[in-house]
Amino acid sequence: MAGSGYLNLEILLISLFFAAVIGDTVNYWIGNTAGMKVLEKNYSLVRRDHLEKTQEYFTRYRGITIVIARFIPFIRTFAPFLAGVGKMNYRWFLTYNVIGAALWILGFTLAGYFFGGIPIVQENFNYIIYAIIALSLFAVVSIVIGVFKTVRASSVDSKNEEKKE
Repeated sequence: MAGSGYLNLEILLISLFFAAVIGDTVNYWIGNTAGMKVLEKNYSLVRRDHLEKTQEYFTRYRGITIVIARFIPFIRTFAPFLAGVGKMNYRWFLTYNVIGAALWILGFTLAGYFFGGIPIVQENFNYIIYAIIALSLFAVVSIVIGVFKTVRASSVDSKNEEKKE
């Protein structure tokens, strides 16, 4: 729409940037305040050792996860929440949140603005969408496999510890 002249590009970029930063910030604070309440309910999917691993992860990798998660569907929803649950330092979170939002908004909005009017892009847009979906699914499947392996390994470790006792 901005490329067609219907929207002011600068206003669009600024609005989307602030929406992205505020959205992840709210998600962080929900995780930060509600994370322990979820643990107190003793849900089988959320265990205290998982929270400790989450805290270690965000301590080790800092906020690069927050930046990268912007580009991975489904994961982008949970990364800020888990950063809050894991008690990631808010200043670090906010720094990476701003960097990720800027890269995400500038990258995709400007790509659409500059490339959307090119005839070959317009004629083959469905293939571009298919490629984006395929890459997104690949990323999600890779993450699900990683989570499955981690959960499986932790259950094997806990069974081995029970046998030792």
